[in-house]
Amino acid sequence: MFVSKGKIQIGYEINGADKYVIEYNNGVVIGAYGVTNNERSKYIYRCKTEVEGYFIRKEQWLETL
Repeated sequence: MFVSKGKIQIGYEINGADKYVIEYNNGVVIGAYGVTNNERSKYIYRCKTEVEGYFIRKEQWLETL
């Protein structure tokens, strides 16, 4: 997923509580490593503001590589 506008927070869950430790503004790529290596994410992603962006399906991503 390619986010062109908006704020994204990245965090994790511990003892049932969500902790958000990183915040990205405009222009971030989410999930490229996991999709490329066929791994599930260990992190929680959350939109802090309204977000605009686009995505590419896994099959087309792997084809492009």
